[in-house]
Amino acid sequence: MLYSLFEAQHTALAPWRSLAEFTRGWYGNPFSPLAHLPLSRRMAASSDLFLRLTGRYEKPQWDCGEMEVALDKPFCKLIHFKSSPEIRRKVLLVARSQATTRRCCATRCARSRPSTTYG
Repeated sequence: MLYSLFEAQHTALAPWRSLAEFTRGWYGNPFSPLAHLPLSRRMAASSDLFLRLTGRYEKPQWDCGEMEVALDKPFCKLIHFKSSPEIRRKVLLVARSQATTRRCCATRCARSRPSTTYG
């Protein structure tokens, strides 16, 4: 289902991609007479951005090697990537707990409120 929608989108955008290629060529080429107009750089950049966003790219190979699930909890899975002994990297992941986030937000809100004195 998703692949058919992806193909339909790519097919529907084909005429717009051709127009973007044409526009990038006319406004981006320094030898073109249209390249010296005030908005030509923006036209060339927007066409280039459209072409990059709608282009097809190959999925990269990650080469993660072997991996095993070291810890399985209801909220996450800790995955251990096995590597060769000569490449040993240590990674420290730190995440805030919800209680810490609530405390920080409450402190920020308390600091932002003006203090009122009654006298």
